[in-house]
Amino acid sequence: MDFDGEFSQNEYLEVVEEAKYIAPEASGLKLCKKGRFPRKNSFERSSEDTSKFTLRLQSGDYDGADYTSEEARNSVFSSTKFINFTKQRAELRHCRNIAHGKTYTLDFDIKISHFSAGSIFQIHAGGSQGSANLTAYQDAIRLIAGQEFNNVAVYRGDWLNEWLSFRIVFRADRADKTFFRFYVNGEETFTTEGRNASYTYSKKGANLSFGLYRGKNPNSAEASYRNIKLSKGDLGQP
Repeated sequence: MDFDGEFSQNEYLEVVEEAKYIAPEASGLKLCKKGRFPRKNSFERSSEDTSKFTLRLQSGDYDGADYTSEEARNSVFSSTKFINFTKQRAELRHCRNIAHGKTYTLDFDIKISHFSAGSIFQIHAGGSQGSANLTAYQDAIRLIAGQEFNNVAVYRGDWLNEWLSFRIVFRADRADKTFFRFYVNGEETFTTEGRNASYTYSKKGANLSFGLYRGKNPNSAEASYRNIKLSKGDLGQP
């Protein structure tokens, strides 16, 4: 997109047009679109498996050169209410916050097609209140949850283009009571129990987000999800 000094409505839609979709089936939670779909094809729901969907970010979804001039940036931000184009997202969220101080078990399957997918899942309370991200790197899927758990490997292996079954048992609470325990393909791989998670989650609760959160990484990113289920309590090992 070449910026000609004016940011038209068509150019705005070209950047932030949202996909029309039917939300995938999930157990124990309702998914809704509260994130951003930079292109019409950023979201694709499977017609064969109603619990399965794919999210993707193409390498051309963001080009910083389009927004370098002050005039262009002002035009963009006035149209989009301060959407940050350097942090592209394609995501579905749980429509309601999970309760503060309660323990939950979350199950889902994921297949990552590009290790440059960036963050692929997030438990977030907003701002600096608390955040736990799963991020896909070339060598591992890693947890980013404050200084204590920065880039900690949750799973290593030949996972690219393979379905992985995740179970996350978690409690979003004050810092000394928050914990995350991970199972991948039925085996416990990492836990933060007994260690301060450093983040305090807001008493208003936290969001669950399934999707891609890419910063300035210029590469394409794609991940598919299926069989999402949220249960109350600690269900332990699958």
